[in-house]
Amino acid sequence: MFSVNLHEFKPKQALDCINLNMIIHKYELLPGLIGATLKYLGAAYLIYLAIKIAFGPNKTAQHKEPELLNFKQGIFLQFINPKSMMMVLSCITAFSLPGDLYTFSVIQAFIVFTFIGTFSNTGWLLFGVAINRLLSTEKSQLIFNRSLAVLTLVAVALLFS
Repeated sequence: MFSVNLHEFKPKQALDCINLNMIIHKYELLPGLIGATLKYLGAAYLIYLAIKIAFGPNKTAQHKEPELLNFKQGIFLQFINPKSMMMVLSCITAFSLPGDLYTFSVIQAFIVFTFIGTFSNTGWLLFGVAINRLLSTEKSQLIFNRSLAVLTLVAVALLFS
């Protein structure tokens, strides 16, 4: 939900933060039921991703061009993206302050996430360009995908340690 571009921040995101804060502080739901539910849903999703990464087709095995999303599909995807939802919920619950400092703390978290996100996305972009050269064979892609799947499963295990 938080964007890495200041120009893409939408008023609905601010309203989502305010509503989430009211629910959390009024009913004291985190880290109780909602926290446990999000933890298990997030772990299940990560396990699903690990399986898809480990056993999915390699880039060289795919001969057709992937179908790109149109504008409407891209907008809709932002509201159902579980990684995005998990990141926003984690950010708001970890970095928002109750009371009069709430609005300032959400804006501050947004600015920090935007700044860090811009640099980390640029780093991932450069890493992707470099790793693409190394993954030119099907065998190297398989080794890389299985390694990433194992690391994802290790991350899931760390959630419960």
